[in-house]
Amino acid sequence: MDLSTFLPTLVTASIPAVIAYLTASKQASSKLKELDKNTKLELAKIEITHKSELEKMQLEYELKLKEQENNSQNEFALGILSGKFDISGISESLDELSKVSQKANKLKTSNFVKNK
Repeated sequence: MDLSTFLPTLVTASIPAVIAYLTASKQASSKLKELDKNTKLELAKIEITHKSELEKMQLEYELKLKEQENNSQNEFALGILSGKFDISGISESLDELSKVSQKANKLKTSNFVKNK
C-alpha cells in the first residue's frame, strides 16, 4: 500500500467517525441531563405526596384519639349519673391513697434508708 492512498482514506474515514462520535456523545449527555431532571421532579412529587399522606394520617389519629377520649368521658359521666360508680367510695380510696403516699415518703426519709 502506498502512503499517499492510505492517508486520504484514513482522513476521509476518520472525520465522519469523529463527528458521529461527538454528536452521539452530545445526545447521550443531553438525555442523561433530561433523565436526571425528570428523576428529581418525580422524587419531589413523591415526597410531597408522602408528606401530605403523613399529615392526613396524623390528623386522622388525632381525631380518633379525641373521639376515644370523648367516648370515655361520656361513659364515665353516664356511669356516675346511672350510679354505676360510687363517688363516695372513689373519694375514700383517694384519701387512703394519699395516706399511703405520705407513709411512703416518711419511710424514704427515715433512718432505715441511709443515703450515701
